[in-house]
This record gives sequence, structure tokens and C-alpha cells, in this order.
Amino acid sequence: MIYVSKNVTPASPIDTKYIYIFDNYFHDGNMNFIQTGDGYQWVDQVYVYNNVFKGAPEAIYAVIIGNGTLNIYFYNNTFYLASSASEGIVFHEQGSPQSHFANNIFYGYAGQTPLYLEPYKGAAMWSDHDLFFNQGGTIIMPDPARVVPTHAVQGNPLFTNAAGADWSIQPGSPAKDAGSPSVSSIVTTDYLGIPAHREAPLILGRSNTPTATPAVPPAPTGLSILRNP
Repeated sequence: MIYVSKNVTPASPIDTKYIYIFDNYFHDGNMNFIQTGDGYQWVDQVYVYNNVFKGAPEAIYAVIIGNGTLNIYFYNNTFYLASSASEGIVFHEQGSPQSHFANNIFYGYAGQTPLYLEPYKGAAMWSDHDLFFNQGGTIIMPDPARVVPTHAVQGNPLFTNAAGADWSIQPGSPAKDAGSPSVSSIVTTDYLGIPAHREAPLILGRSNTPTATPAVPPAPTGLSILRNP
């Protein structure tokens, strides 16, 4: 678990800012993977990108965005059957936090809510170019009373082999070229270190490269064999 907070003294002038959490594979265990904020203000500019979140069925949520988190950004992450099937994947609690999501894949259990926001006291959540899919094919979108996604994508992302932790996507995936390049100042490479597109649409999730069927080169022609004297 990664816990991001500030000095425990509310009047402390020291803020926790510019935290970057990227290129990790969070899986299994019995706790949420990331939690930010603890009731004090000034945990700000937290960037979470190119990560995979999988499992942890005993955790209520995979990620908890707590009061005191001013701005947190989730870009190009993959959430796969993360946290308890009966709860949401990401929980944004009351207070003043502002959370921003873009180019993520949310692959949930049947009936699982991807993003849950407590709408009290001015908290806000934005989702842009995120993909949503649930086991069983009935897709659960974020509650429109709390967050309205823009440019949302729906459908099975067609991972190559999720059971084997291969999160690349197969040809025909709706995640291909469905993302916004607006995050490219932060997401400069994908999880595998492959440079991300700067202008073209990004692939959603943590992988920038879909699985491709290798081309078979044509047989050479016009060759001759010479004997070595």
C-alpha cells in the first residue's frame, strides 16, 4: 500500500506536493493499493499513471482519495477486477478533493461501480476518455449524479492474457487509439517504456502497444548458390 499524506500537524507549513506513482503492478493482498489524504489539507499534484491494479478482494476499494487531497490525476492505468466485487474500484470521499481521470481502463466485476464520489462539501471528479467494462457484459457507468464521463468508451478491452498478467490489447480492442494525447506531458512512455504518441490518440490503459500478428516475410527469389573453391 502507498499512503500519501502531509505532516501530521495541521498548521505545518510543509506541504506534500508533486508525487509521481507510475509503472507499478499492484496486485492481491488484503488492503487498498493507494490512499491519499488524512483530513489535513495540502496533499496536492499527485500523478498516478501507467499502473496496473488487480485483485485485493478483501479491500473495500482499490484506491481511496481522502479529504485533504487537493488535486490527483490518474492517467493510463488499468484496473482489473480490483478490490471487493461488492464495492467500487475508486472511492473519492467527502471534502475538497479534485480528482481527474483520463485514458484509464476499468474492468470490473459484474455490477461493480468503477468510480464512486461522495458529493458533499464541494468534492469533484472528472473522467475523460476512460473505458468501462464489467464481467457479464452489463456495463456499469459512474453515477451521473456524482460524475459525468466525457468521451467515455464502453466494451471489452480484449487483453491478450489478463490471467498471465499480459495487459497488452488484441487487435480490434475498443481501447486502441481511443485516448486523449492531452496527458502526454506526463505520460511520455508506457508501462513497457515505449514512447507514447504526442499527437495521435493514445491507447487506453497502461500499454501503448497492441499485440500484433507478426508478419511472415516473403520467400526470397533470384538467389544462387556459389561453391567456395
